[in-house]
Amino acid sequence: MTTIHIRETDGRYEFRFPYSPDVIGIIKTAPAYSREWDPARKRWLIDIGPDASAVIDLLVDHGHTVVGLPEQRRTADSATWAEELLTACPPHIREQVYRALTKVLHPDAGGTTKLQQELNDARQHL
Repeated sequence: MTTIHIRETDGRYEFRFPYSPDVIGIIKTAPAYSREWDPARKRWLIDIGPDASAVIDLLVDHGHTVVGLPEQRRTADSATWAEELLTACPPHIREQVYRALTKVLHPDAGGTTKLQQELNDARQHL
């Protein structure tokens, strides 16, 4: 697997790694408006936030090694998305939103164990 070096620069994360079509495919899962290829410096830039956190999580899920990123930043960005979403929903539809997301995020439906667990934890917390 590939080692990806990440560092924060001007409100974005810089991703550097040896050429890997798999890693590039994962980086391109971030919306085009939040990512940029810098050919002069041979690096990818992704805005700091949920898009970058999702890419980092996918890289780790696919067995790649991510280095240089403060763990608390990644955890803070990615661990609360479900809580924020369920909190933003009116209380009377939270259960419906939870069930709908489970149909997409559950590993048996093509999602990941990590995302489903975060959703489950958020539901228990609320």
